[in-house]
Amino acid sequence: KGGRNILKETAKTDNGMVIDLSFSIDAVDVKKQPDFGEIINSIKDKQVVYVGETHTSYSHHLVQFEIIKRLFQKNKKLIIGMEMFQRPFQKFIDQYIEGRIDEETFLKKTEYFKRWSFNYNLYRDILQFARDRKIPVIALNIKKEIIDKVSKKGLDALTDAELKLIPEDIDMTNQDYRDFLKEIFMGHRNSRKRDFDNFYLSQLLWDETMAHSIVRALKNHPDYQMVVLIGNGHLQNSWGVPSRVKRLMDVTSTVILNSPEEDIKRGLADYVLFPEFVPAPEPPRLGVIVNETEEGVEIEKVIKGTPAYKAGIKKGDVLISMDDRPIKGLDDLKIFLLNKNRGDKVRATLRRSIFIFGTEDITVDLTL
Repeated sequence: KGGRNILKETAKTDNGMVIDLSFSIDAVDVKKQPDFGEIINSIKDKQVVYVGETHTSYSHHLVQFEIIKRLFQKNKKLIIGMEMFQRPFQKFIDQYIEGRIDEETFLKKTEYFKRWSFNYNLYRDILQFARDRKIPVIALNIKKEIIDKVSKKGLDALTDAELKLIPEDIDMTNQDYRDFLKEIFMGHRNSRKRDFDNFYLSQLLWDETMAHSIVRALKNHPDYQMVVLIGNGHLQNSWGVPSRVKRLMDVTSTVILNSPEEDIKRGLADYVLFPEFVPAPEPPRLGVIVNETEEGVEIEKVIKGTPAYKAGIKKGDVLISMDDRPIKGLDDLKIFLLNKNRGDKVRATLRRSIFIFGTEDITVDLTL
């Protein structure tokens, strides 16, 4: 009355509204945390040891390397599965591990820098250790082109040849995993322009292919233990890869996650590790953004204050060679820089367009 409440009344009901205010509480007794040696002893007899990663975290890869070294000390029958390589390039991995091709050829033949792109130094120690001790390394992943096509247009976009490369059976029954992937999908900025069902199918195809690759490797190497290096998202709650391997082959396994972004809940993994941050070894950079063209590696942008900027390299220049080594693609440039250090002096030859007169080749000196 007059803008004020003068009467408050609650309607009578038989039962009212019942709201469950309880919530789950998981706890960890920190006094009982095992040390790293105890973890190794507990997993040494497992047929498959999954070790997750955030791809850009060097400390996660150091953990993976340490696990591989310690398990190899206990059992020389060891193989390594890696998400970072795609199955059609397996023969080149074999040739590198066997010592029949060098590292540069291996990186070019597997198209590492085009298909994975993360800093190769993150994995270099692991691969060199495997090569030195002739530990088989297995490419787990499906061709990138197939995943890209399926995520955009579904299975109908694949050619007959590509369809032959995908697993015949894909388990789509885990609703929890679907909900988890949908949450990730909705967090992408371009999710409205894409179809979730295609995205979901591409992720399952990714998981299922890696699971089939693991099973095939175990069958080809009976009595061997396998360490699988793979992103955390494919491992948590065993939804992605471990459950699919288990469906295909009755194996004993352990799931180890490194610094997962998810809340640590019961069933997330067998072990969750929190290694300290270690900066990754980075090869020096020229300070340019480039694009591969028919003419070669074209400079799209030069970052101010960088070696390229100080040397006078300009947008539109085409990189021809570094220290007289031909540069025909981005992989050539990255391989050239891989063994260089900051402060090294190098010479670059570039082709520059000259108004009216066409082009001319110029040479500049850079300090990395």
